[in-house]
Amino acid sequence: NLYNHFLKTFQQSDHSSNFNVNFDGLGIPMEVEGWDENPWEGIEIIDLEPFEDQYESNVQLRVPLLPVNKNGETNIFFNWQKDQQNERGWSNYYEVKNGVPIPVSEDEVPVELKELEYETLRNPISLISHEKIEDAGDLREWFDSSCFTCNDMIGCDTTDYQTVLDDGSRITYRWYRFINQPVFDYLRIEYPEKYSEESLNELQKVIEAIHEEWGGDHRLIERPIGVDKLNLAEVDHGLIVEPPPGKEIGWVPIVLEVEIPDGIWQEEIDFPTRRDANGNLVEIWEIDSSENPNGNFYPR
Repeated sequence: NLYNHFLKTFQQSDHSSNFNVNFDGLGIPMEVEGWDENPWEGIEIIDLEPFEDQYESNVQLRVPLLPVNKNGETNIFFNWQKDQQNERGWSNYYEVKNGVPIPVSEDEVPVELKELEYETLRNPISLISHEKIEDAGDLREWFDSSCFTCNDMIGCDTTDYQTVLDDGSRITYRWYRFINQPVFDYLRIEYPEKYSEESLNELQKVIEAIHEEWGGDHRLIERPIGVDKLNLAEVDHGLIVEPPPGKEIGWVPIVLEVEIPDGIWQEEIDFPTRRDANGNLVEIWEIDSSENPNGNFYPR
C-alpha cells in the first residue's frame, strides 16, 4: 500500500536513483457500505444556557451529505434532493421554538441582532524569538533554547529571513540543514542510540535525494479522476519561500518568530499542565523530577 511504498523508498541504502518513483495506484479509495435513511441534517441546539466563553457555541450544523461511488472513487456531495432549489442552503437567521431552530427572514429579527458583526480574534499573541528574551531569570536553568543559536555554519545559515503571510503576519525564519534543525539537537541527547550520527547522516541522504529527485509536480498522493476541476485548498503565498543559493538541497526553513498584526508579544512561558500522582493539576516544571527519568523537560 501507499505507506509501505513510502517506507520502502525511505529505507533504501542506495539513494542514487531510488527516489524516481511513482505512487499512483497505491491509494485505497474510501468505500461507503451503507447510509442512514434519516441522516442528521440541519441545525441542532445543544443547550440554551449561555457559555462563559464567548467563543463557545451551543449550535451544531448537521450537513446533509450524499456519498457516491463512481469509477472506484467515493465523492461526497451536499444532498439537497428532497428540497426545492430555492430552499437549499441555510438561513442567516433562526428562531428557536420549543428547542427547534426555525428559519426566519431578516424582517423578523431584532435590530440588536442584525447589528452584530463577525470580528477577528481578540488579543492575538505574537511569538517572540527565544534569542530575543534577554531576562529569562531562573528559566534559563531548565529552558534551554540554545538549539536555535547558529554557531556552526555547516549546519545553519546565520541570516534571519522574513516572509509576510496573506493575513499580514510576519514570519522570521532561518535555514538549517535538515539534521541540524533544533529538534534534532535534543533528540540526540534524549535518544542517542536512535539518533546517532550514523543514522542522522543516512536521514540527511534521504532528504537530499528527495530534494534532488522530486520536483514540485511529483505526484505523491493520487488525485481524483471523477472531478474535472479540483481546487480544494490554496497554500498561503507567504509560506512558499526560496532557499538561499547553495542551500537548495537538504536544507529546510525553521520558524524563529511570528509577529501577528496588532498582536501582543509573548515573552513568558505558558507552562503545560498535567495531573500529578495525587490527581492535582500542576505545571509540568513543578512535578518532582523523579517522575521524569531524563531529568529535564525540553522545549519542542
